Amino acid sequence: MIGIILAAGQGTRLRDYIDMDNIGTKCLLKIDNKTLIERMIFDFKKIGVIKIIVVCGFKRQLLVNFVKELEYKYCIEIETINNPIYDKSNTGYSLFLALKELDMADDIIVINGDVLYEFSIINSLHQLPNTCMVIDADKKLTDESFKLKLKNNKIEKMGKTIQISDSTGEFIGLSKISEKHVFETREILENIINRKFTEYYDLMFQELSNRYIINFYFIQNQKWTEIDTIEDFNYAVSISTQIDEDRFHEE
Repeated sequence: MIGIILAAGQGTRLRDYIDMDNIGTKCLLKIDNKTLIERMIFDFKKIGVIKIIVVCGFKRQLLVNFVKELEYKYCIEIETINNPIYDKSNTGYSLFLALKELDMADDIIVINGDVLYEFSIINSLHQLPNTCMVIDADKKLTDESFKLKLKNNKIEKMGKTIQISDSTGEFIGLSKISEKHVFETREILENIINRKFTEYYDLMFQELSNRYIINFYFIQNQKWTEIDTIEDFNYAVSISTQIDEDRFHEE
C-alpha cells in the first residue's frame, strides 16, 4: 500500500487567527502537541503502508524539514514532491502530480492534509476491497460541504453546489484507490484538470463509479473534522482527546 497526503494549501481562512506563515501548511497545525501529519504518518505505518508521498506547496521547506524527522522517527519511506503552482491550482492537480510519480500499481490511501479523524476510520477503509470513499451521512451540511448524491450505488452528483436536501452526505477527504484503478484514475484526473485546472480531485470518483463497482464507507459515530476555519480548529481541539484514544497508546 502507498499513502498520499495532499498538503500544498495555504490555509487562507485561518490566517486572521493563526500565524500560518510561521506554521506552514495546515497539516503542520499542532493539536494536543501532535501535528495532523504526524497522526497520518503514524496511521499509515500502523496499517501497513510501505511508502508515503507528501505533496507540498505553501511554505514547502517547513514541511520538507518536518517530514524528514518523521521519516526517521517512524522508519518509513517518505517522498516529498512540490506543487509549484499551489496558489493557482487545487487538489486535483496535486493528486495528479503524486500519481505521476508511480511506476507500478498498488492500493493507495489518499488523505487531505487538513483532516483530523479517528484511527478506526482509516483502519476500516484500508481493509475494504475496491476503490472506496469515506462518507459522513449524519453531519449537518452547509453550502461549503463537498456533497454527493448516490443512486443505485453510483455517484449521480458531486460538489458544493448540490442542494443539501438532495445530498446523501459529505466526502470527508479520506479515500482508497484500488491497484486495478490506479493508472486509469490518473488518466481520468488528467482529463478533469485539463477541463478545469482548479478542480478538486473528488470528481474523479464520479467517473469511476460509472465504470466500476466502488465502495462507500459510511462513518458511524466516529469523529472527524476538516480544518478550514477557526471554528473547525476549535472543534478539532475539543475532540482530539477522544480521537487519539485508539492511536498513540501503543507508542
